[in-house]
Amino acid sequence: TEVQRRLLAAPAEPAPPANPRSAALLAAGLFLIPAGGIALYLWHGAPDVPAAPYVERAAAAARDDALLAQLRSRIESVPPQSEGARQGWLLLGNAERGRGRMDAAAEAFSRALAIRFDAGVAAELAELQIGRGEMEAAGTVIAEAMRQDARDPRLRFLSGLLEARAGRPQNARATWQALLADTPAEAPWRPFLERELQNLP
Repeated sequence: TEVQRRLLAAPAEPAPPANPRSAALLAAGLFLIPAGGIALYLWHGAPDVPAAPYVERAAAAARDDALLAQLRSRIESVPPQSEGARQGWLLLGNAERGRGRMDAAAEAFSRALAIRFDAGVAAELAELQIGRGEMEAAGTVIAEAMRQDARDPRLRFLSGLLEARAGRPQNARATWQALLADTPAEAPWRPFLERELQNLP
């Protein structure tokens, strides 16, 4: 959806002379339109639908596996360091996370970061790494991301969470109290942050 929006918003320009690089970028963008639909469907799913019998769930899982394989194939069809490949890995990471496959999601986000580092994507990866107990790796990702955006609330929260999970509650408290002081009263995450502070030993 985002790729389609950007394509529609692009200003009309006279067609430039064809060259291999622009053709590759166009192909990457076109591949992302169907791939985005696949990934967003797998990511969001249908939470309001009642649980299906096992046979139906197994068949649905098989279809999802086939769709993800198709998405991976599309990613592999574009230049590996292109923006198209990066967007494909992000879509795949979101889809895999939505299915509860955190190892595959972390791998996909790592591949996207290797193409171009972005603080928001780094936060997604660090959250997964903390959940998997990979504290050292998460610390490296968070530190690099905060060099880009030291004021980002999510990165600051994850920094405190890393300290809490690593058995350093005093460091976590200091980090979260500083974040709380900078958090507006109407911020939607403020109650959650306050609860996390109260739960520290």
